Amino acid sequence: MLHAPPGRLTLGFLLPSQLDYPAQELLAMEAERGRVDALFVPAPRTPEAPDPVTLLSGLSGATDHIGLVATGPPSGQEPSQLVRRHTSLDVLSAGRAGWHLTGPAGKPADETMRLWIAAHRDGTPGVAPPVQRQPVLFRTDEPTTRDTFTARHADIILTAPQGRRSARRRYAEIADGVRAAGRNPGHVLVWRRWTVSATDSPAHLADRLQRCHEERAADGFLLSFPEQPGPLVDFVDHVVPELWRRGLFPNAYDGPNLRAALGLPERASIPGDVHA
Repeated sequence: MLHAPPGRLTLGFLLPSQLDYPAQELLAMEAERGRVDALFVPAPRTPEAPDPVTLLSGLSGATDHIGLVATGPPSGQEPSQLVRRHTSLDVLSAGRAGWHLTGPAGKPADETMRLWIAAHRDGTPGVAPPVQRQPVLFRTDEPTTRDTFTARHADIILTAPQGRRSARRRYAEIADGVRAAGRNPGHVLVWRRWTVSATDSPAHLADRLQRCHEERAADGFLLSFPEQPGPLVDFVDHVVPELWRRGLFPNAYDGPNLRAALGLPERASIPGDVHA
């Protein structure tokens, strides 16, 4: 058996990095109007692309509830610098920070998580005490690698687009890996990446989301749209109300911070030997 019966559907939105700030702010506000759980900013691919933490710090002032997830690796900066940047986002957003940790996760990721918890518990010179005891940690699924860090520490695992049968099989494999790492699979969410087609009708798209969720192919979805802002506005105006009517998705934010809003438990500690 995998998790308990499915909980409610959870949703994230991938913010296009090539847009200017006013457009990004509009999209963030639209996503929050649709009660989307989290807003993702990808890692910069060009010198002109904004730094994810800096961009989300700005967007924290334009939003009140949506989670703010910055993408980036633990390498290239000292753990103390990483903690300072991410805890500052958590403070500015009143506990809405998440981290999509990319690349190999070894000792730098380990130390960053330890320093975050220490800043929350004891205070750390030069670091604002974060609101959340630890950030909501996202990891991209890498089924061909021996990535024990993800099974031990990820709160949400992002899987690639695939058919429902393959998605169900991978969902079960992830649950087995989490269980083997000594964790409860019910404390980890599996999100499927999904590019939303503008040709889908609201009812058809809601049907597809519902089937994937109820068949245990995904606990939620990281959505992207081919063009902006129209498709996101349409999704908020037409698909989200359909999900509300079906009882799959709440129509209001709940919980004092992102971790609580997603129904994720606090981790008791970061074990000593955690890196792959």
